Amino acid sequence: IRWDESGQDYAFTRKLDDVQIGREHELTINVITSFHDYRDASDKHKTDTVYNDELRVVMPDSERLIRDLMLYKKTEKYISHETRTTQQDSVKRILAEKASQNSDRYNQLKNLISSLMGKAVYFVGGKEIELTGEDGQSKVFRAFIELTKQTYPNLKMLRGKQYQESELPSILTEGQQGLFGDETSLPEAQQDMFAHIQSNNRGGIRTTVKLLLEKFERKPYGWSYAAVLCTLAHLCARGKIEVRESTNLLDDTDLARALVNSNAHGSLILDPQVEFTPGQVKKLKEFYNDYFDKVAHATEAKALANETKEAFANQKRELEKLHMQAERYPFLRSLSTIIHDLAALEGHPYQWFVTELVRDEDKWLDDYKESVIDPIQKFMKGPNKALLDEASRLLNDHAANLSYVQAEELDAIKTALVDPKIYKGKATQVLASNIQSLKSKLENAIENEKITATQKVESLQQKLSQYDGYIALSDSYKLTVQRSFDTAKQQINDQTLIAVIRHAPSQFENDQYSVLLQQIEEWNTPVPVISEPPVTFDNDQSESDASGQSVEPQKPITPPKPKVEIVGARDLSVSFNKPLLESEADIDA
Repeated sequence: IRWDESGQDYAFTRKLDDVQIGREHELTINVITSFHDYRDASDKHKTDTVYNDELRVVMPDSERLIRDLMLYKKTEKYISHETRTTQQDSVKRILAEKASQNSDRYNQLKNLISSLMGKAVYFVGGKEIELTGEDGQSKVFRAFIELTKQTYPNLKMLRGKQYQESELPSILTEGQQGLFGDETSLPEAQQDMFAHIQSNNRGGIRTTVKLLLEKFERKPYGWSYAAVLCTLAHLCARGKIEVRESTNLLDDTDLARALVNSNAHGSLILDPQVEFTPGQVKKLKEFYNDYFDKVAHATEAKALANETKEAFANQKRELEKLHMQAERYPFLRSLSTIIHDLAALEGHPYQWFVTELVRDEDKWLDDYKESVIDPIQKFMKGPNKALLDEASRLLNDHAANLSYVQAEELDAIKTALVDPKIYKGKATQVLASNIQSLKSKLENAIENEKITATQKVESLQQKLSQYDGYIALSDSYKLTVQRSFDTAKQQINDQTLIAVIRHAPSQFENDQYSVLLQQIEEWNTPVPVISEPPVTFDNDQSESDASGQSVEPQKPITPPKPKVEIVGARDLSVSFNKPLLESEADIDA
């Protein structure tokens, strides 16, 4: 669509019910029909057009449109299918008539849609556009121009002038003849383009004619292809910009020919001419000496800039090695921003270091070197790093014990380990004090648990020493029992985990103590000796059976003594269906 005021053509993306059709462009016309789920959501349409460079046309609801369109498509599909399959002339004649009717229906649909577009609601930039008339196409054109005005506010910089590519040679010639007057006073469009090229140059970004076109043909500018090239030609004619193709500086004749050759735009490099003063070189040298704590060898501008650039690259590599340890030392993440800025320096040309680096002198010297880099490097090379390692080991080694110790120092140490400023001030002194205090509390807690656990084992030993079965043992058996208790106490003494120490007495009682009692019982039970009782006969006569044969008398059988088995009280299950003992009857039960 052409905007007559600027003489420029603007392509647009076509959308129907938010579905894109064809190529995508910066501006969009989106027609919303009765098939859209949110056709009546006026607020949504306003909001969507605030954030999208879009003209939204909301057609009024029409049951006839939906009905006729569905019928048209169904008929079209049916005729297409049946025409391929039928062989009967009568059927073909009927299908031809239906096709003719459907063609008429198609024309009626076009007229209906045209009418509906004239009655549609138009949204641009978050508001409804009031448009007079009933012609839908005219309304779309006028609403699209409103979209263009809002999307390209910097189009006003051209002040309505319409440029042509054919003007390029004459613009360059006029500049050569000095016909532009005061060169220090630039029109707004030229000022903005010159500032953009200078900004890229200061940032180390190479500006080409191709990139310049991509910048100023898009929002917020929307300048035409010819307008961008002619504005650039004005800057070249005024001597503000020089254009190089690869390394060759182009004169006016070659420049005019190169600018109209779109294939060469990617290789046409734009640079403002820069001259270095002795003061700039001196200031860079002073910066180098202060920042890197050494004297620069170079004295010429380019060599000094390259030396500075190389020194920054070396520093970046050193800081990256430190940053790789950030998982272990979280405060090293403070280097991320600095490393990012150092990486950005690698893309700058040498001119930038002479003219622009010292503009950020306070940032590099105060914010980075004095506040972050020097303190961190000193920290990582000194004893404080070992102190941080000790704190980490303490928390890791006693991770299972820390929940048994009530210590404010624990939270303080955890906070210190992730403190992004731990390398500054007296934070490490406080950390050292907290480490010693927590160590002391852990040692006391572990020692107290060992004493308590040992006392429980000794209590079992004391009970056993008064047991008649134990007293009856021989000295060798008593020594075996004593060794079991000594081993249990030694295991407690060797343990450092509080949970294990606490569990050790009950484990000993359940597993080994019962075994010892059983062993004592077995040691005290004599081995049975089988002996035959004597057989006696009255009057020295032996018994005889019915046949008169002599019969040997039967020997009496002595039943074996039942084996004693020791059972722990914890292993006895009592069947009782109430949760509490509330009466004597409950106790009896």
